[in-house]
Amino acid sequence: MNTKKTCLENIDITIVSVRVDTEHPALLATFGLKPDSGPDQIVNDVRIWCAQLMKKMGAPLNVALTYLGETGNLPAITETQKILSVTKPKSIYLVGTAAGRRDRTSICDVVVSSDAVMYYGSGYQRDSGIGDRPKYYNPNPSTKKEVESFFANRMKSLDWEDEYSSIIRLYRQYDKSLPLPDREPNIHFNRIASGEQVLEEVTLKSICKYDGLIRAGEMEGYGFAHACQEPEIDWLVIRGISDFGNREDRKKWATLATIMACSFLKIFLMHTAIPERLQESIYVREKIPDIMRRILKERSIDITSVKFVLDLTISELERICHLRYPRRPLEDIREIVRQARATAFEHKYADRTEQDDERYKDKDIKPWKEEVQSLLSHLNILDINTKKVINVGIGNGLEAKGLFDNIEEFIGIDISGKALAQAKERCSKMKSIVTDAEDLRDVENESQDVYISFRTYQSTLFDIKTALLEAYRVLKPGGTILISIPYVFVEESGKIVKGLLIPETDEVDPDLPYDLVDRIRRMLNRLNFNNIGIRTGMVEIYVYGKRQ
Repeated sequence: MNTKKTCLENIDITIVSVRVDTEHPALLATFGLKPDSGPDQIVNDVRIWCAQLMKKMGAPLNVALTYLGETGNLPAITETQKILSVTKPKSIYLVGTAAGRRDRTSICDVVVSSDAVMYYGSGYQRDSGIGDRPKYYNPNPSTKKEVESFFANRMKSLDWEDEYSSIIRLYRQYDKSLPLPDREPNIHFNRIASGEQVLEEVTLKSICKYDGLIRAGEMEGYGFAHACQEPEIDWLVIRGISDFGNREDRKKWATLATIMACSFLKIFLMHTAIPERLQESIYVREKIPDIMRRILKERSIDITSVKFVLDLTISELERICHLRYPRRPLEDIREIVRQARATAFEHKYADRTEQDDERYKDKDIKPWKEEVQSLLSHLNILDINTKKVINVGIGNGLEAKGLFDNIEEFIGIDISGKALAQAKERCSKMKSIVTDAEDLRDVENESQDVYISFRTYQSTLFDIKTALLEAYRVLKPGGTILISIPYVFVEESGKIVKGLLIPETDEVDPDLPYDLVDRIRRMLNRLNFNNIGIRTGMVEIYVYGKRQ
């Protein structure tokens, strides 16, 4: 009894479904409860199921699960207000099914109302003309930004398919008639139409003629959003596509479509955190995308509207530019874009000092060097000076003295010639090669004993897959790879902020370094590296392995 009371008094998230027969059992199963289980508490006729969601980092979330019970926006207003008064959450989500646009969505796709919920009781194209001005509710801009940024920067590195497949397997023990998906669903961040009638396809088409950003239609989202306005609580509507306005399809796919919507919400909640803002740091004074936009505009290539999401690679940016300027040869665009990236990084990092480097704890880098040497010993590299070593992304070699300056056969790689010149002063024996990590064409196959890359694989436009393929190529069989991803920023004031910057923002995501490390680890596994391991250091996470 005390557990239920504690849960209800400390709710972080409330998740609401609509239909008791199809949507709510799917919601319960997604969050680890039996689909036919009874509520933990009933307060003011609101039935509450309590669940705890373990986050990848940070304290677990206390989650209240419930349902509206009645369809329609008017009942949704009343029921949502009651739910909010009982659960008092920090944020609330409406999940379930919707009819989708046949030309833009597929069955079991997920539509997130990150743009808006539009009331279609009026304001859409009719035979007689346009009705009253449409009514919209928009989610909090920070909520919109957070969910879209999560999808753009991190969703691909997470095993969403494993998540929903696991839920489906468990649910089929309860209901063997549950159909199986034949493809991975798409996620749409657009508008959802909401009204007072079960949508037929012709009605949805009429609505979409008025508002082309509509991707789905249902009957509760507008009332739900309306109820969230007065308490100013963060909300989202997340719907799985069960049909295109066909009742038979709706009946068949409702439960599975709800599982898709709920599983997306679950993985989003598990892997997001309230970000801190990084201030007074070299990393936020001027951003690489802004520098590149300025440089490319001078070369008559306008990329103002291009979003530099985490997964955007340099090759993809080249192709985007070529699509916009097809009359310009691809090789010319490639050279211009790569030079713009090199110039941007040189501008920002070539003159990096100890003050800008988190590894200089109390102005002393010795503890960090001891950490690296200990890790090298763990990897059975007892004397690195006797090895052939390549350091990719060495920059100006700020940390090189005492680690790399006595290696007889040492290659330093960086996209900045200015930075490499400074690194050469610190490591006189180093052979300098100005090139990308993704293109080590001047390094022979199977020529290196050790491949090192510190604090580079998280960089803007970095192509992890291509860089690791190049690492595999240049390493000798049995050679060692050692990569690090930073997870700590130290502001000029001395404040420590953990995480990595979300692209094009000043916000730091505490989970992002771990996601990148896991992406590297999985790629190393695909390339059949042996003895793959991860170690967390003072300010960065190391991932390593040995080539077969």
